[in-house]
Amino acid sequence: ELRDRRSAQLPAHMVPGACVVLESLPLTPTGKPDRRALPAPEPGSGTEYAAPQTEMEELLCRIWLDVLGSGGEAGPGRVGRGDSFFGLGGHSLLAIQVVTRIRRELGIEVPLAALFESPTLAELAATLEELFILALDESELEARLDRLEPVGGPDAGRGDPGPPHTYERRT
Repeated sequence: ELRDRRSAQLPAHMVPGACVVLESLPLTPTGKPDRRALPAPEPGSGTEYAAPQTEMEELLCRIWLDVLGSGGEAGPGRVGRGDSFFGLGGHSLLAIQVVTRIRRELGIEVPLAALFESPTLAELAATLEELFILALDESELEARLDRLEPVGGPDAGRGDPGPPHTYERRT
């Protein structure tokens, strides 16, 4: 319930990944909160697990597990389609690592904002598939444009200008 209320008020990357209810905070002998004595929260985003379905989702799953840690206290043991990167313990510095890995693996330019705007595995995979298609379309278009010859043959525009156009005859 707390996550739902915070989700309505905050961007997804600012919603806490886990909440632990305590009777009281453990304190150090000096009266300060003892962070080492706090119980570890349950990892996960609170969503039911759904396995990755596409190649893009599987690639992202591997990248997220590598960056977040592959289980135990270091990170999640598995990543599902509905899991949020930030809900699994990701933050802005790890987001940079994820985007860098995606750029290296796919060979396309991916804005860092894509991860913040599409924080779940399925959403980010869909965004990346669109970016990948756009990148292919641009490179294919450039390749085709390079193969095109100017109208009138390869020497068009050089030397003899050819017959005058209709509007040139009137002047």
